[in-house]
Amino acid sequence: MAYGRLLNKMIIEKGLSSKIILEECEKRGKKIDKGNFSRILNGKANPPKEETSRMFAGICGTDERLLILEGYIDTAPIEIKEALVELKFMVDLAAVTIFDNNIELEQ
Repeated sequence: MAYGRLLNKMIIEKGLSSKIILEECEKRGKKIDKGNFSRILNGKANPPKEETSRMFAGICGTDERLLILEGYIDTAPIEIKEALVELKFMVDLAAVTIFDNNIELEQ
């Protein structure tokens, strides 16, 4: 599942570890089972509820909407999943195009 890959990427980019994430969750009032967290990261468990995704994003210092969207995509029916993935691809492509055009204008 893409949610687990994204969360892993966020954790690695911030130089954190699973242990630190779990400790921070507990400090914020949410105890998360180590095994369940591992299953989430490995894509073997469904993404958690939005409040937990918001907490993970807060701990990692990243945009919570990214995790929430991936959670919805991972759990959506196949027709919705395909549409969301296609829409996400088009948005990413548009962003790259805009970025590339701005770079060319500045040169």
